[in-house]
Amino acid sequence: DWSSDVCSSDLEGHRVGELDEEMVYESRTGETFLLGASTWRIEEIGRDRVVVTPAPGEPGKMPFWHGDALGRPLELGRAIGAFVREVAAGSWSEDRLHDECGLDELAARNLLAFVTAETSATDGVVPTDRQIVVERFRDELGDWRVCVLSPFGARVHAPWAMAIEETIRTRLGLEVQAIWGDDGIVVRLPEADDLPPVESIVIDPDQVEELVVGSVAGSALFASRFRENAARALLL
Repeated sequence: DWSSDVCSSDLEGHRVGELDEEMVYESRTGETFLLGASTWRIEEIGRDRVVVTPAPGEPGKMPFWHGDALGRPLELGRAIGAFVREVAAGSWSEDRLHDECGLDELAARNLLAFVTAETSATDGVVPTDRQIVVERFRDELGDWRVCVLSPFGARVHAPWAMAIEETIRTRLGLEVQAIWGDDGIVVRLPEADDLPPVESIVIDPDQVEELVVGSVAGSALFASRFRENAARALLL
């Protein structure tokens, strides 16, 4: 998200980090993070700096580098989803996993146990190529989190997460934070007392392109890609 080497001098009890705004990809004002052994709260994210204040004793997330992996292709995601569907249906035994997939006894047992645990937690439903699972819970800070479990990969989940953020922001007036990966999307609602309606997560396909195009220009992803392309154009 943003690394520990961006902080500079103290200023009247505040800590100022010099960095470009597009580097702050998934953090929001009011969040806390760990820097060494100390916890800091983000007070302001400006064009060229982040201002934070000490937040001793509060939990915070670790700084991380998100990376620029391309993500799982849709075709592979569908194949994984079909495989999970067959495993959940009981079509794969330990012996078959060993013979056809090359898994040893422990790996085969762990795979079956993993899928069984998910079906037990969701009344028999797992994310496959034919269905998507949505789970919700409160985190350690009391904020609602909604997890969209899907095998379709980051190339699908990234624009879907942007569409979810824009939908909730437009309809409910809430600022939400969505993190996506190859296995789904996690949406955090720090200011919500109640969960958003399911329509905010499961979006009409006809609305997706409009939502993504409308929100991509203000995203950190667009800013970083624009900067890369501008530097390449100047070099040429």
